[in-house]
Amino acid sequence: MASTIIWRRCCRCHWGVYDLTDEAEIRQLLVEYGLKAIREYGAEAITFGCTGFVAYADYLSDALQEILGSYIPVMDPNRCAINYLELLVRNRLSQSQKTYPLVLPNLA
Repeated sequence: MASTIIWRRCCRCHWGVYDLTDEAEIRQLLVEYGLKAIREYGAEAITFGCTGFVAYADYLSDALQEILGSYIPVMDPNRCAINYLELLVRNRLSQSQKTYPLVLPNLA
């Protein structure tokens, strides 16, 4: 949540999936906003909140490492979601029923 707030304050962008058409421009802006989030807001990692950024996580992490000289994790939302699902299945877990209460079907 804090990283989302930092990113929104930092870049003030409202990109939608249909806005992700110019790959060179998107890469340039991601590096610009990533550096700003790190330098001005103290971000230690970046998480994309949209699956439209699937092709950019590795690029941004590599670019930030080249510029800053240290590794900055950039999390791809698709990979995170799939790995989280695998973790739940492997450990025989599910989401919290406090957050997502069990709803039984009405069979009557």
